[in-house]
Amino acid sequence: MNDIRGTFDTLNRVYERLDEEFSQQGGLDNILSMHRRLREALFAISGSELATLLEEIEHAKQALETLKSGIDGLRSLKDAFKSATLPYSG
Repeated sequence: MNDIRGTFDTLNRVYERLDEEFSQQGGLDNILSMHRRLREALFAISGSELATLLEEIEHAKQALETLKSGIDGLRSLKDAFKSATLPYSG
């Protein structure tokens, strides 16, 4: 009997905590409404729009990799010039 009471007490505490969090967000109706609006917004995005977005992200990634490669090359060149000892002609 104590196990059942403990289980119900735990369940009640969890319910109260969730209810308090829902209340802080405007209540369960507000949360369900936000969920519905979010689903509608996500479903409004077509597969082709997502594919285009992924393609653009891939292009940006490639451009950044090219830029990084160029910067690495410049850094190596800078280090080579720093370490080179030029004879003094003065």
